[in-house]
Amino acid sequence: MMTLMGKVVPCLVDSGCDVTIVPKNLTDRYKTLDVRASTRLIWAANNTSIQINGETELPFMLGKRCLWTPVLVSEDVKEIMLGIDWLEHHKCIWDFCTGHLTIDGQETVTLRCRGHFRCQRVLAQEYQEIPPRSQKDVLAR
Repeated sequence: MMTLMGKVVPCLVDSGCDVTIVPKNLTDRYKTLDVRASTRLIWAANNTSIQINGETELPFMLGKRCLWTPVLVSEDVKEIMLGIDWLEHHKCIWDFCTGHLTIDGQETVTLRCRGHFRCQRVLAQEYQEIPPRSQKDVLAR
């Protein structure tokens, strides 16, 4: 968890994401943010495009440290996703055995899941085409 403009915000550390992305509704809360137009194109792991609504920099606070973070803004994500760009910029070391994340040389975070695990991927038993922003019943395991 980090703090953004006085509010505690949960963040997903996503080593499979190349760039840091935040939900558009997060940036909509802060009218003083300078969200610039973006020409960036990105895709999800399933090769569907992710709509980018803009780019900005956010002043995340981790304890008393301000971590200015360039982010892409999208309506297609529901949570803050700290990508590889953020992990590299802050020289992060992720110890999977202990769950500790070292940021800029300081062991600052213990990563753990709270609550129930959510399954976000399934293996379809047969080929199915599902259009973006839709839902469909499929045989899966």
